[in-house]
Amino acid sequence: WHSDGRLHKWYRGNRQDYPISDAPTDIKANAVFTNADLTDMYLLDSTTNTVTVLVKNDTNASYKQQLVFPESEPILDLFVIGQRLFLLTKDKVMTTEIPSI
Repeated sequence: WHSDGRLHKWYRGNRQDYPISDAPTDIKANAVFTNADLTDMYLLDSTTNTVTVLVKNDTNASYKQQLVFPESEPILDLFVIGQRLFLLTKDKVMTTEIPSI
C-alpha cells in the first residue's frame, strides 16, 4: 500500500502497479496483511475500523467484501490465521470468523 492510495507489488525486483477492481468506494488503508499462502489480502482502515478483503490475482486484486467494526475501540493492526481474523487494539486482541461469500 502506498501513501498515494494505490497497491503495488514487487515482481523480480521491479515495482508494479496492482490495481483494485470492482471496489464500491475508494479504499484507504494504514495496514495490509497477506502472505504467499493466502488467496485474499486484508486492508485495515483504522479511521473507520473497516477491513476490506480483496482476492489476489496475478495482475490485480478484486473486491470481495468489507467488514466493519463500529463498536470497537480503534483497531491498530490485523492478521489472519486460517479463517480467523485477529484485530489488535491498544488494550486487547479481538477475533472473529471471516464470513464466507
